[in-house]
Amino acid sequence: MDRSESTNGSARVGRLLFSHPKNYTPVCTTELGYMACIKHEFERRGVKIIGLSVDPAAQHAGWARDIAATQGVAPNYPLIGDVDLAVAKLYDMLPASASGDSGAPRCCRQSDCCAMSS
Repeated sequence: MDRSESTNGSARVGRLLFSHPKNYTPVCTTELGYMACIKHEFERRGVKIIGLSVDPAAQHAGWARDIAATQGVAPNYPLIGDVDLAVAKLYDMLPASASGDSGAPRCCRQSDCCAMSS
């Protein structure tokens, strides 16, 4: 898979992929706001950050407004809508047998990618 739909249009695979379980969850809201605040530190090191969610990309806009209201900054990086779990399965964040609302992807093996899971 070369591209997935995200809040920033089609996104190519990045260097740091982190997941959150569902939109509007409290811990994830603070983490996504914090990542937006420190995005410049990743860019300074030549690293792109990309968020991953099981919710559709079209639903992230409302949550981004909530993050901005509560954290003072909205996500300024792509949030992939992985509704079919293809990305999570590709990086072994969910088992191949997972379907539907399987919850939050788990961290993948470092040999496959660098990932943080909320």
